[in-house]
Amino acid sequence: VCSSDLKSAVEKNWSCEAQQYSENVKIELESNLPNQWISLIEKYVPRTDYKNVLDIGTGPGFFPIILSKCGYTVTGIDCTPAMLDEAKKNLQLYNVSAKILHASGESLPFDDNSFDCIISRNVTWTLLDTKQSYQEWLRVLRPGGKILIFDANWNLKYHDQEVMKQYQQATKDFRDIFGEDYSVIHNLSEEAENYRRNMPMSKVKRPQWDFNTLFDLGAKSICCETDVSDLIWGEKKQIAYRATPMFLMVAEK
Repeated sequence: VCSSDLKSAVEKNWSCEAQQYSENVKIELESNLPNQWISLIEKYVPRTDYKNVLDIGTGPGFFPIILSKCGYTVTGIDCTPAMLDEAKKNLQLYNVSAKILHASGESLPFDDNSFDCIISRNVTWTLLDTKQSYQEWLRVLRPGGKILIFDANWNLKYHDQEVMKQYQQATKDFRDIFGEDYSVIHNLSEEAENYRRNMPMSKVKRPQWDFNTLFDLGAKSICCETDVSDLIWGEKKQIAYRATPMFLMVAEK
């Protein structure tokens, strides 16, 4: 699959999912989960020292909403106009102010040393050139600033038989416990599954890849929590995604 086809697939996938993803985010915002997210984020970037935040792949605006409410100054970017439309509506709905811009995480329209913190959630797996992106992120980060990457091996199951077995078992357990399938997993079209299977980051084992790449790019210090699922996911998501726990990578410039 050539890069232009993948780029088109990225934009099409997230344009189609923008409204549903926004509804999921609103459910999350109405729960206690934002407080748990803030506690985890402030463990590494307290607002007193890391006030100016760039949210890459902001989607429907989850981070701009919860971080702005806590006193951070947030700029959110996304490459999908439909997601940006949802973000702007949600910021208005929750009465918060943040900059929302159309931009790609692989080529940032900001000066060097512009931000205290860069944050992303479920984004880096969608990038076509993640190493180039991380280099860009470090460029716009001030010395002493930190990058917080929340992600998982969402699609490794397509390339690793053992992960696929774990995923199938988790799917069965979810059905046995709740009497239903986890809709986010089971509503994917064949086209959406092919998109996920073919993304470059779907084939690598993370977070080790991220650690090695950030080290090679000269990050000053790097630490990782390999599983923060119980801190920022509800019970259903913890069971459904047991085979692909969410990690947190923290890199300082």
